[in-house]
Amino acid sequence: MNPTIYCTGEIVLDIIFKNVQPVAATPGGSMLNSAVSLARTGCRVSFIGECGNDHAGDLISGFLEKNSVDNKYLAKPDETQTTIALAFLNEKNDAEYSFYKSPTVIYKRPEPDIQVGDFLLFGSFYAISPSTGKVVYELAGKASENGAVLFYDPNFRTPHLSQLAELKDRIVESIRLADIVRGSHEDFQLIFGTDTAEKTHNLDVFSPDKILIYTGGEKEVHVFAGDQHQIYTVPGLEPLSTIGAGDSFNAGVLKFLSENGFRKHHSTDWDKAIREGIKFAQAVCMSYENYVPENFG
Repeated sequence: MNPTIYCTGEIVLDIIFKNVQPVAATPGGSMLNSAVSLARTGCRVSFIGECGNDHAGDLISGFLEKNSVDNKYLAKPDETQTTIALAFLNEKNDAEYSFYKSPTVIYKRPEPDIQVGDFLLFGSFYAISPSTGKVVYELAGKASENGAVLFYDPNFRTPHLSQLAELKDRIVESIRLADIVRGSHEDFQLIFGTDTAEKTHNLDVFSPDKILIYTGGEKEVHVFAGDQHQIYTVPGLEPLSTIGAGDSFNAGVLKFLSENGFRKHHSTDWDKAIREGIKFAQAVCMSYENYVPENFG
């Protein structure tokens, strides 16, 4: 049976600026970006989240449907507005963000039936915020009990650094619950103060049975699986935009695992999964979209 990959996270409408001029507007949010990349490459994907019952929300829900992402778990309560994110690209085409949002409203919606063999991708501020974190953790806990594979990406950024003391326990709980954790060197430096893959993996939170994928930006990717530590070099390129690169890296890894099965400590599998992730991430860097191109791969 073809597994379903469930993705849950925040929804935003990204308006991208380069040299002070808007150059694109596109649906975004880390887990939504991953969901679209997965669906565009033929995976069975369902998105869980909320946006406003407004023009931006209509655009986003229509976009998900057009890209074959199941949106029956997408709520659009009247009490909130869709978040707008202004993304300003610097000289390296990395983005700095300003967010404009109303309070999140958790709307009663059908409960997804996540089963053994399925995957759940969760993370970012949505998974740890006071308004949504408890709901996400309960969803992840039920999915884990049912035998699904949990993939967690903390995707922690400096705008939330002042809240780290109150959020860190939830991050640690999410790492402990997940089967696979994929984080960037910026994530782990901000959260734990570690500056290398090895120091991060040596933290108590990473038990021996957990997979850690540590991405070192544009240079290399580290994978810790059991007693194995593999390092993969990332080919260089001149990006148009790096928005969504990490999200689509996650999608590439998940695509391979969903099609080939999840075997925690099988080195050949991780070689192929990581190279698929790198291929997805690099494809995203060559456009202003947050996901791989249609009919990619």
